[in-house]
Amino acid sequence: MMYQELIHRGRPDLIVETGSHRGGTGLFLAPICELIGHGEVISIDIRNTPDKDMPRHPRLRFVGGGSTDPDIVAMVHARAAALARADGAA
Repeated sequence: MMYQELIHRGRPDLIVETGSHRGGTGLFLAPICELIGHGEVISIDIRNTPDKDMPRHPRLRFVGGGSTDPDIVAMVHARAAALARADGAA
């Protein structure tokens, strides 16, 4: 219940999950964002590969690799900045 309250109150633009394994937490968080009409989830795991059968949701994106990999960190920063700009324009 705590995740729902935090997301509802904080209305984050982006939630970053690391260590997604089979994607259950990301799939739990993305519909909460959908319900409040705001935010999305990026789920990072070294085992996420394009051929892996992961849950699907329009507000959920799985990324394969290490969460400290400079390219992944840069991608997350860029997405967060884009969402912040879009939120500021609204």
